[in-house]
Amino acid sequence: MLKHYSKYHDSEKFHQRIFKGIPGQVRGKVWRLLLGVDAKKAQNPGKFEELKEQAKLRSNQFHQIDSAVCWTFRNHLMFQKRYGLKQRGLFEVLMAYAMYKPEVGYGQGLSHIAALLLMWLGEEDAFWALVQLMEKEKYSMDGLYKPGLPQLEKLQEHLGDTVQCTMPTLSKHLEEQGVSLKTCTTHWFTQCFLDAVSAHSSLIPGPTNQEPLSQGSSHHSVWLSQPYIQLPKVELSSYSPTDTVARCLCTQYRPRKAEAGPG
Repeated sequence: MLKHYSKYHDSEKFHQRIFKGIPGQVRGKVWRLLLGVDAKKAQNPGKFEELKEQAKLRSNQFHQIDSAVCWTFRNHLMFQKRYGLKQRGLFEVLMAYAMYKPEVGYGQGLSHIAALLLMWLGEEDAFWALVQLMEKEKYSMDGLYKPGLPQLEKLQEHLGDTVQCTMPTLSKHLEEQGVSLKTCTTHWFTQCFLDAVSAHSSLIPGPTNQEPLSQGSSHHSVWLSQPYIQLPKVELSSYSPTDTVARCLCTQYRPRKAEAGPG
């Protein structure tokens, strides 16, 4: 099917296979196809290396990005070694992107997105994949990192409405404790839940018959529908501080048993 991607990419069968889970051995290749990485790279020959050189000369986000790289997936084998191969690659990708799109630059959480791409793609491919996720209309993820965080605010408002409608007891408890979902969930959305749930859960796409949390043109979809995610009964009164409630929410969500494997 991958050999004839142009023929099958809009087919229902192809979409079903994506939602079942992309095998690790072809994940990088599939991501490149889905994001149009090769075409974007061909349109900009030598651009990545040029941006890296520009960043060395005049970037003002060197220390911010270096610090972010140090704290990204610090327990993952690929990123454990300070200034190791993958940490250096992550630094280069983020510096290049900050030069490519200065109005976005580097935003909190962006390092996790780039690091995930680097687990399956080379540096230049990861850079162009990141560019596509940020600026392609289908995804429009740059709204999570632009000044003012316009897309983040929309997602958090929708999350608040969803929790209030589907989990009123939890919503009431958080309100009584003075806990703001906006305070607890900013890093969830900017990191696309990559550092809040297990890697397996974060790579499982939501079920096709559920309404995505993101609305409008942004399709980096996160599902909070009860048929897919359940919150086990816990004694909420025992969680009062904001950070403890946030930890409870992060650790207590468990995807129900499903046929879909990691995406």
